[in-house]
This record gives sequence, C-alpha cells and structure tokens, in this order.
Amino acid sequence: MSFKAFLLYPGMLTMVGLIAMLGAAIELRVLYKDKSRKEKFRSFVFSTFFTTLFSSLLLKTVSPMKHFLYLDELTAGAYLCALVIALLLAAAKFGLAAAFKNYIKPCTEEENRQNLKVYSVFGVILFLLAISFIFVGYFVPTFWAGVRPEQTVVNLISPTVGTEIGIYLIGFEYVILAIGLTVFFAVICAWRVRIELPLRGKNVLRVLSRKAKAVCCLILAGVMFVFASVFISYTLDMPVVFKMFLVPSDFIEKEYVDLRDVQVKFPERKRNLIYIYLESMENTYLSKDLGGYMNENLMPELAELAYEGDVFSNTQRKFGGPIQITGTEWSMASMVNQTMGIPMKVPHDFSAYSTPGHFLKGVYGLGDLLKDNGYEQSMLVGATAVFGGLDHMYHTHGDYKVIDYDYALKTGMIPPGYKVWWGFEDDKLFAFAKEELLELSQGDKPFNLTIETIDTHAIGGYLPDGAPEPFEDHYANAIAYNTRKVVEFVRWVQEQPFYENTTIILIGDHHSMDMFFFKDFDENYLRTTFNLILNPAESVRDTDESRFVNRTYANFDMFPTTLAAIGCEIEGNRAGLGTNLYSPQKTLLETYGIKHVDNELQKRSDFYNHTLTVME
Repeated sequence: MSFKAFLLYPGMLTMVGLIAMLGAAIELRVLYKDKSRKEKFRSFVFSTFFTTLFSSLLLKTVSPMKHFLYLDELTAGAYLCALVIALLLAAAKFGLAAAFKNYIKPCTEEENRQNLKVYSVFGVILFLLAISFIFVGYFVPTFWAGVRPEQTVVNLISPTVGTEIGIYLIGFEYVILAIGLTVFFAVICAWRVRIELPLRGKNVLRVLSRKAKAVCCLILAGVMFVFASVFISYTLDMPVVFKMFLVPSDFIEKEYVDLRDVQVKFPERKRNLIYIYLESMENTYLSKDLGGYMNENLMPELAELAYEGDVFSNTQRKFGGPIQITGTEWSMASMVNQTMGIPMKVPHDFSAYSTPGHFLKGVYGLGDLLKDNGYEQSMLVGATAVFGGLDHMYHTHGDYKVIDYDYALKTGMIPPGYKVWWGFEDDKLFAFAKEELLELSQGDKPFNLTIETIDTHAIGGYLPDGAPEPFEDHYANAIAYNTRKVVEFVRWVQEQPFYENTTIILIGDHHSMDMFFFKDFDENYLRTTFNLILNPAESVRDTDESRFVNRTYANFDMFPTTLAAIGCEIEGNRAGLGTNLYSPQKTLLETYGIKHVDNELQKRSDFYNHTLTVME
C-alpha cells in the first residue's frame, strides 16, 4: 500500500460518511420537525446507513478502482467518484423522503401488538442466502474465469495460506456489501410503519399495513432466493457438482496405467530436466498470424524460442496446445496432471490434500520415478508452498527440496517482512533458480528442477517498478515482461556446461483466469496453453513431423511425454491416463473424443477415491 493511498483512503470514507450524515440531518430538520428524539435518532442512523451503503455499491460499479478495498488502486478519479455519488445519493434520499413524507405513518397500537417476528426472521434469512448466492455466483466466474465446480470444491478443502492479499480484499468487500444489504433489508422488515394515501377530506386509503409489509418482504426474499438459486446453479454449473459426488464411472480405473506395472528404461547417461510451469501462459497472447488472438504479439521472444524445439499443437500451425478439460484447470491440478497423469478430483476424504505424506499417496508419479532412479530434485515457487497443498505433493512424490516464500524468508534469501505479489516476484525466482542450478550441476547425480512462475497470475498480473509498458493494458505488459525474462533465463541455461545433457520443458499451466482481459474475446476462439520442449533426448529427435500437429491431447499426456523427452523408453507408451505424444499411439481424447472423456472425468471415481487417494 502506497503512502498516498494510506492518506487518501480514510479521507474518502470520511467524506462519504460526512455527506451521508449531513443529508440525514437536513432531511430531519426540514421534513420531520415534529418527531420525537428517539424517532429522529433512528431516522438519522437509517438515512446515514442507506446513503453510505449504496454509495459503496455504486462505487464498486462505476469507480476506476477494480476492487473497492484494494488501496493501491485509489486514484483521484476514484475520490471524485465517491464525492459525486455520495452527493447524488444524499439528494435522492432527501427527495424520496419528501415524496413519502405524508404517506408513511407510525403503526397503530393494535398493529404494534402483532407478533410478526416469524415473517421478519425468515425473510431476512432468505434474503441473506439470496444475496450470498448472487455474490458468489458473480464473484467466482468474474475473478476466476474458467473455474469449474471441481476446482471450487478442491480449493475449499485445500490450504489457502499465502493467497495474494488482493483476492482476500475482493472477497471481503463482497462480505461487507452482503451484510450491509441484509441489515438494510432487516430494518425495512422491522420498521413499524404503515403506508397510507390521503383521500378527499379526512379519509385515507391504507395501502400497506405493517403485516402486509412483512408478508411482502417475505415474498420478495423468497422470490430472490429462488432466482439466486437458479443463478448460482447456472454460473457454477451445479449439476456437475452432483455428478462428481453421485454419478459413478469406471473410466479412470479402466484407462489408468500404473507406472510400476510397466517397464521404464532410462538411457545409459540420465538426462537432467528443467520443468517450468508458466503461470496462465496461453497461445492466445501471440499475434493472429501465428494463431493467437492479438493484433500485436505479446511474447515475441518466447515465440522465437519455440522454433528451436518441439511444440505439440492442436492445429496445423506451429503454435497450439493441450485442451483444457475437467481436473486440469488450475495450477495444482496442472502439476498433478503433468507429473502423475491424472486429473485432480475432489477426494472422498476432504483432508487428503492437506495432510502431509498423503497427497495422492497411491500414485507413482514423475517425482517418485526420478527419485528411485537417483535424481536430485528441487522445486521453486514465489509463493508459499502451503497453498493448495503444493508442499505436500512435492514432499510426498519425490522428496523435493521446496524453495518457496517461507523458505526464502527463513534462510535469508529475502529480507524479513519482504512481500511482493504472492510472495516474491519472478525476477527473484529466476535469480534463485540460477543459484540452485549451479549447485545441482556440481553434484554427481542427475537433477530435476521444477519452477512455477507467478507474475502473470490473475487478476492483472504483477509488473515491477520501472518495467517497460509498451501496451495500454497492465496485464499485457505483465505478460510481455515476464515472457522476456523467461527467455533470458533459458538463454542463460543454454550457455551453461550442463545444458548439453539437459532437457527444458516450458508449458502454460492453465488458461488465464483474468476475465477482464478476455471480456471482449470471441467465445468461439479456442484457447490453448503454450508448450515447448527444448533439447530433447536423441531418441526422439527424429520423430515424424505429423505427430506435432493436429494433436488432441490434455495436460496428463505430458507425463509420459516428459519421460520420452529425457530419453526414457516406456513399455506401451502410456502412463497414468497419458499417452507419449512422441509415439504414434493415439491419446484418450483422440480415441474417445473430448466430450466423452470430459464427461467421464466429471463423475465420481471409486478407483480414484480408494486406490489413488489413500488415507491410511
């Protein structure tokens, strides 16, 4: 948080509150002189609360700030918006009060004796549920675009320590708004007034008695609840949630190949492996002439590098990638896919991903195989590895040395209290990776270094101070800067003595979840993640060119493909659910079709729950 934001933010809130209080005071002074002090106080509090709450709601919609509580986004424009909105709402509230002054009357003694608590309580509960459903149904697809129900459930049962603060702030502001709206609704329900229209003479027409008002509020809340239930069911694809728990499938059991049951032959001189997960890196960012969606290529250096290695494309062009299906759509799922050959599903035991030593314990993955064959393994990430159970995965499968944000703080790699984006930025990540590679290369064992970048994570990505900004969009600049740094790191590796016997794999972990960046995109454009294998083993360098284009595959096919890239011969060219893409064998998606495989992976797998996920 900048010092400017620290000074301006309390000032903005104070300004909105003072305008709301001033409007309420004028309203009481002009319209309600004859009220008692108690009634005036209640009206003053209600009017102030009304103006402040709805000012916040409108600020959320029209302010230049994407997130109302994200202080670093506070600008003069946001400050001006707050001023104008608060003034307009105070004026509107005054006009509304003036219009209804002669119509809203205190309840009679008979009405006050009526017990209407049941109506109010049920109405408020239904309203709170409805608002919560609406906000969740809007929040998840907006701020985590492309997230499927599987990920939502897995995220709920996995550790979330280390989440970038902006995500918490976004969620927190929705909680505040939900509570505020519910309080407002509760006040309306409990307000002991009736509405009467004056007729000729002294006669009045009672439009809404206190009981009728309570019933109307209950009906309104009920209608909202029904609408919200349908809305969240649609936006979060709730039928898939029922399918993942209730509809069984034996597809995984029938197609799964346990690496322990097939022969895997390593080359006489085992090759080193550097595996780089590029956060949210899509082929979409390429220019249209290369198959991307951009008028100008956001990652020219990475595109140029790709012509030096192998790219498996789903089109006839050079650039293409895997199809994103169920259980592959977020970082942890992508890692599970590419190192174990299976989707990441909701386990029957919700503690499976958060329990040390039990992360998919029944699976024999890439890390397990390399460890058993004498590899030294390290994993680097610029966030805390506790998030999502990442540390449990890498410790359980291969006993990796995990260098994360917590490790960097503990060992003095970064100063105490240092926190940028999710932990430390990718500039530092690559610097630490160089140090780790130099140390690993000095040993007498082959090594496997896994790196996960973070700066291009949604929403908006991270761009260091002073970084070039050739594009108008912040996320585009973050992508351009990050991919250039990735290539610089690869070029450094290529200059090292150990590169001659080292294979580098670069792959986007999943589609970007930044809906703001993709909001105007053609829905028919098929988004795929970037992939590139540099310096593969001699055994696959003569692979027929036809195997690199028009491929329909998923992330789990990278599991056996990685083994082939480092020179391993795999009996049957299958591992997990994956197929070695260097081989002539068809993938599961090519054999059964995308829809069939995706549909089967959405269902409950008892084999996954009781064999691959072992909690003993």
